[in-house]
Amino acid sequence: MNFEPQKIFIGLMDFFSILLPGTLLIFLLMDEVGLVVLGDRFCNLAGSEAWAAFLFASYLFGHQVFLLGAWLDERYDWARRYTLNLVRSFACEKPI
Repeated sequence: MNFEPQKIFIGLMDFFSILLPGTLLIFLLMDEVGLVVLGDRFCNLAGSEAWAAFLFASYLFGHQVFLLGAWLDERYDWARRYTLNLVRSFACEKPI
């Protein structure tokens, strides 16, 4: 079996909607949550093992952030529809 690095492709959607928010969240919460989840093993992480744990956690929590954003999308659609209707009603009124 031949490994071909060019077949590993991360699209823009994956990067900006999953990996980037997950990386930011894990970076900000790493010290507090790492000790709770991994205990004493957190202090022993180093090198490629630490990077692998960081990237896996970023990917996992990035999906959680993406799902939360999708859940909030319904409320955004309602608010956007309301503001568009409000703007259109003002635009349709005759000037005084």
